[in-house]
Amino acid sequence: LGLKKQIYDYVDIRRQLDGAFLLIMGTEVLNEIFRNLLLLYHALDIVDNVFLCGNMAAVFQSAAASSNVKEFRDVQMVIPRILHKARLKKVTLGQVTDSYATKDPSNPDEEPRTVHMESSLPRGYTRCDMGPVSLTNLTSAIRASRLIVLCGTTGSVQYEHHQRGTKGRLASSERDQR
Repeated sequence: LGLKKQIYDYVDIRRQLDGAFLLIMGTEVLNEIFRNLLLLYHALDIVDNVFLCGNMAAVFQSAAASSNVKEFRDVQMVIPRILHKARLKKVTLGQVTDSYATKDPSNPDEEPRTVHMESSLPRGYTRCDMGPVSLTNLTSAIRASRLIVLCGTTGSVQYEHHQRGTKGRLASSERDQR
């Protein structure tokens, strides 16, 4: 596995960096979760802040909160280790706390609901992108960072009308550069 190498390629940059290193990590594909959790575990050696998005945040939160994620037994073993290592390394772990959800993600006319991650998703709804509170939190983390690495998606990318949070994050970054 080249997971450690992918992260440690940034070590030379990190040594020269005067300021915070932010890793924004997400995934849209569930079968990439375990691989990304291993990548996150190794990244904790060199990053200052992590912000989890998409399915990465949802699975991380559900596995951390309960022990009944039967499909992801390996995830249940890795997440406590990630939390412990983050505490030891004094890495700030942030994540999506709210998201836009809709019954039919392919329908651009359907107005999405804002759903908090702690509450269960309403029956028949699908999370599509980060919500307004999460966007504000991510924007703050970006503004406080000198090096930012994006690994994976921050939300659903199939439908343009469900890219509010992602596009909002990019727009706020553009405004900050001006």
